[in-house]
Amino acid sequence: MKLFPKILLITALALTFIYSGCDDPTNPFFRETDFSTVPDPIDFSGVEPVEKDNGLVYYIIEEGKEESGASVVTRDAVQLFVTMRTKDGDILQSTYANGRTNPENVSVNNLSPQGLREGIIGMKEEEIRVLVIPPSLGFANVSQQSQFFEYREDTLVIEIELVQILQTD
Repeated sequence: MKLFPKILLITALALTFIYSGCDDPTNPFFRETDFSTVPDPIDFSGVEPVEKDNGLVYYIIEEGKEESGASVVTRDAVQLFVTMRTKDGDILQSTYANGRTNPENVSVNNLSPQGLREGIIGMKEEEIRVLVIPPSLGFANVSQQSQFFEYREDTLVIEIELVQILQTD
């Protein structure tokens, strides 16, 4: 047997093995996300909203540290906890999922959707915000192949706890 058919056969067998366990909760490649460890939504009723011209609204739940003097800018890398829900409360993503207890390190430039990226700008370390993001700044323009396609018309509610600003260029 020549090399190309062997590679093709091995690839087909590997894919068959992986896909055969798609419905198997013990399959580590296709395990469903466990949101049972995600904290309850933050109650932001009674907190004064900050409204931006583009429709983004955010609530400062806890002020950040003033001592550092730094606040998040677009080019920063940050360490944070974040939970993204629909306005109806369905959890889409969370750094607390699957029992995680460590914050995520991310580049602000790489955050998605756009409303999340814009809503984190200006935060200080240890600040907690709740963002209310209209569809136009959420998933309105995602492709049909996106995991968030079904949420393109939804208002998003995103909770952010900024742990640390890791770098400022």
